[in-house]
Amino acid sequence: MAVAYRESLGTRGFRLNPWIANEFFSAVLVTVAAFAVVAGAELARRKGGFAPELARKILHVGSGILVCFFPWLFKSATSVFILAAVFFLFLFLARIFRCLSCLSDVERRSVGELLFPISVGVLFWLSRDKPAYYLASLLPMIVPDAAAALVGKKYGYYLFEMEDGGKKSLEGSAAFFALSCLATFLPLALMTDLPRNVLALAVLHLAFLIVCLEGICVGGFDNLVVPLLSFYALIQTTRSDVSWISAQIGIEFFALAITLLLAWRGRLLGVSGFLTAQLYLYSTYAFGNFYCLTPPIVVYAVVALFRRPATFRIRPGGYKSVAFFWAISVPFAILWVRNFLIIFLKAGPWMYWAPVLPFYFAAAHGAGLACLGQIYRPKWERRLPRGLAWALWPTLGAVAALVFAESVRGPRDSLTGVTAVLVGAVGWVTPILQKAANWTREKTEAAGAHRLALSLALATGLALGCQWLLRD
Repeated sequence: MAVAYRESLGTRGFRLNPWIANEFFSAVLVTVAAFAVVAGAELARRKGGFAPELARKILHVGSGILVCFFPWLFKSATSVFILAAVFFLFLFLARIFRCLSCLSDVERRSVGELLFPISVGVLFWLSRDKPAYYLASLLPMIVPDAAAALVGKKYGYYLFEMEDGGKKSLEGSAAFFALSCLATFLPLALMTDLPRNVLALAVLHLAFLIVCLEGICVGGFDNLVVPLLSFYALIQTTRSDVSWISAQIGIEFFALAITLLLAWRGRLLGVSGFLTAQLYLYSTYAFGNFYCLTPPIVVYAVVALFRRPATFRIRPGGYKSVAFFWAISVPFAILWVRNFLIIFLKAGPWMYWAPVLPFYFAAAHGAGLACLGQIYRPKWERRLPRGLAWALWPTLGAVAALVFAESVRGPRDSLTGVTAVLVGAVGWVTPILQKAANWTREKTEAAGAHRLALSLALATGLALGCQWLLRD
């Protein structure tokens, strides 16, 4: 009967496309294997008495090893996106109904298991014809991450506190760095013909960035951020020469030294804040240029040299990554938009904004410097007349913004004069908006950073809107 049924299908002209058949078979195979990994992690937790964190690592490593085979199992990104959506829905429902103890019993709050399928889908789409880059971007978050946790748990002696209250060890971070180098190097060395000197420097550069990113990401967001930024960094570095990569590494160490000065002299940064600060300095160079380093370094230096603990009302431990990110979110967004315009929109009306954005990046730092003084109120300000004290910080912001705008060496065209006036306006208006935005009297670094980000965004948006109206 089965033979007759197949023959009848053949006579009707029905045939399953071989490509669809292969994709479907691969999807079924991956689904069965994935549920086997989930079942194994759950049995290890319930029957084997494994600790919740260890059972979670089993699930993470098992599913990570499985997705490493995707470039050889699937040809279409659509198939991977469908699978990612299915497993995202499954894990989301399991999270709501708390039916997987290997996830629900973990004490720390994390959405990493939900972000991992999204990361895999996007990474597969980006690296359709580059399986080596897919593996090199994904592997550091699979084996090295789990191994570093085990090393830190067993041999960790020098501990430091992270943003979410968890603790990490210097020994675990060193293990993560070494294993990340290996996990990145092997796929690229075995599957590409890149020069070994370029590859070695690119791997060291990327491993350092990964360690910093993994240290500041909270709530499992490293499962999304680290693979995607690793892919971007690998594409940028492996297409460059040794001198360019060496310059990147040199700037990384330069940013590290400057941030160490701030952390030591100013007593202003916690460990995660320190990692965020030095990443911000490096990204300022990577997304802008060397001259763009001047504004943040001056702000760092002023804070580190003139801060007095009695006037800075921050909790013990200093700024951590989330508060520091809010403080630099506006200038970082300006640089990122400029980089996006130059790389992806090389022609068109939007390119009008690319030359003037460095001015506003500088203006944000000048205004931010004035806002810091307004937030923390140095003692000597009390000796000034009230009117002078009120005008002091807006004026300082305007002057600093103009000086910083000159330091970034923007283009000298017909809009330079208009831009200079608006840059000064950003520096003058922002401290006023900062005072108006003080809807809460909470004197913490988080509240101050949120108010700073809001006022910078309002002032910069207002100035950019004025420039758009005056562009002709």
